[in-house]
Amino acid sequence: MGIAVLALLGAASSAAPADDRSDERLRAMSTGELAAKLLPRRTAKRVRTHEFSGPSQVTFYTRAQHMPDGFCVRDQYQVSMRPRSRMKPSADIRLGDCPAEGVVGFAHVNPNAQLHFAQAKLAIRWLEGAIAAARGDQPLSFDVDCVAAAQPNSCADGARAALARLSAQNALMVDGAYTCRPSETTIELREGLAAPGAAPEPRWHLQLARGAARPRLTMRWAASAS
Repeated sequence: MGIAVLALLGAASSAAPADDRSDERLRAMSTGELAAKLLPRRTAKRVRTHEFSGPSQVTFYTRAQHMPDGFCVRDQYQVSMRPRSRMKPSADIRLGDCPAEGVVGFAHVNPNAQLHFAQAKLAIRWLEGAIAAARGDQPLSFDVDCVAAAQPNSCADGARAALARLSAQNALMVDGAYTCRPSETTIELREGLAAPGAAPEPRWHLQLARGAARPRLTMRWAASAS
C-alpha cells in the first residue's frame, strides 16, 4: 500500500509542469528572453536593458533617444516576476543630450493625472529658466527660499546664489503636479553630475508652488543617498 502511494506521488510530481517563472531561471535570462516572458510582445521588442529592483521586481529600459524638444528620453517598464502581474510604464527624461553610457543623468518621472511626461518637461524647463535668472542681475519673478540646517554653508550666500549653482540637467526625479491651476511640483536634484563609480553627491529637494500669487521655490538640502 505504502509503495503504491509513493509511486503515485512520484508520477504526479514528474507530470507537474516546471515553474518557468522561478526567480533563479528568470535572473539567468538575457534582456530579450526576459522581456519576451514578462512583457507584451510589442513592448518587449523595444526594450534594450533591464535591472532587478527588488526581490521580485524587474525594470526594463528602452534605448535613450534625443527628441526634437531638446530632451533625451527613455521609456521604462516595471513588472513583477510573479504570475499575473501588471506592467507599470513610466519614463526617464534629461534636458539636453543623452548622457554617456553608464553615467547617471536621467530624471525619473512619476506620472499621475496631473503630471504627464510633457508636464514634467515643462517643470524642468521652468527650473532651467529660474536658474538662468538667478545667475543674472535682474529681479526675480519668483520667490526662493533655502533651507539647509545640516549644511548651513549651502545657504550662506543666500537662496539666489544657491540656486544659481545648480543645473537642471542634474534632476533626478519629478513628482507631484504641474498644471495651469495652483499646483506643487517636487524636483529632486544632484549638486553635480556623477561619474561612473563616483560616490553619491548631496541632493536638493526642490518644491515649486505655483498659483495665484508669485511662484515660490523652496530648496531643501539633503545628505547624499546611501
